Amino acid sequence: MAQKLRRYLVLGVITVVLSACGGPVLSGKYRGTALITDIEMEFSGNKVYVTSMGAIREGTYTVEGDKVKILVDGKTTILRLTPEGDLTGLPFDAVLKKVP
Repeated sequence: MAQKLRRYLVLGVITVVLSACGGPVLSGKYRGTALITDIEMEFSGNKVYVTSMGAIREGTYTVEGDKVKILVDGKTTILRLTPEGDLTGLPFDAVLKKVP
């Protein structure tokens, strides 16, 4: 019984550690407006599709704590994932909200 409990505890710790390793955790669409430009980001796996001013660009992203590092066209943008699940850190204080 104690050995079985220990095995579950070890599996639980491994799960927590692996989930904190910065792997992709975002999915779905986020939308917002920066000044007069609508912005949409769609996350799928480790890819992100950024739509702005009629152009769609494909990139990749990683999550490190509350930081979301997005790499598109060789340029890195770092956003912040708020406790509410919004993305902040874009120019003009734009906030991207999760699309239900």
